[in-house]
Amino acid sequence: MFGGIREVVKGEGGGGEIRHTKGRTRRRSAKTPKGRSRRMISPFAKLGALMIKTLGKPVATWMKVEAAKHPWFRQLIINFAQVKHFLCIL
Repeated sequence: MFGGIREVVKGEGGGGEIRHTKGRTRRRSAKTPKGRSRRMISPFAKLGALMIKTLGKPVATWMKVEAAKHPWFRQLIINFAQVKHFLCIL
């Protein structure tokens, strides 16, 4: 959009400016118009992600143990992972 090298310069108010080599300057804002940070995540989303991670560890351990015991379960997991990998590449 602007082309050229950009340089961030600290200004008053902490937001700073972005100066371009072509002479154009624009103000860089760290906050949205309502005063909230752009990167603020919902507490419910944070708790949900933490819950999934916490519950996922014992399930993964159980799957590893079962895959070592039962060859058909091991093949099922391998097939699922290969399909998932193939779909992620596309």
